[in-house]
Amino acid sequence: MLGKAGQTVKVAPGHFRNHLMPKLLAVPNIEKFAHLIREQRKVLLKFLTFILSSPMCLLVFFYVVKVAGLES
Repeated sequence: MLGKAGQTVKVAPGHFRNHLMPKLLAVPNIEKFAHLIREQRKVLLKFLTFILSSPMCLLVFFYVVKVAGLES
């Protein structure tokens, strides 16, 4: 594991080019991408806040667990 989402880490150029970038696991550390990541976090936070404040939250959670086959 190199780092968590949003962290900046140094990797070899070949590893980035041949493994991380094609699998969409990383983006170059330039301001344009940093701005996009910040905007994605804002949208995700709003979405999660909305979902978790919904009375249907538990029902949806249990449905996803069942569909994904995560129940014991």
